[in-house]
Amino acid sequence: MNQGYRVVSQTDSSAQLVKPKEFSFIWAFLWFLLLGIGVVVYLFYYASKKDKSVYLTVTNGIVSDS
Repeated sequence: MNQGYRVVSQTDSSAQLVKPKEFSFIWAFLWFLLLGIGVVVYLFYYASKKDKSVYLTVTNGIVSDS
């Protein structure tokens, strides 16, 4: 189960995973109901969000992340 993450790079002992940001039409609509101006606030919020990234390494059979 990958929980929305995809492998960006991989070696024998490490992997970098990225989970892309998601646009929520529900939140955009709710912000739109706030006099229509709120949707602009949500769009700025969405544009400023970053993709989540995880770097995993395996050393002596132990997985660690950073």
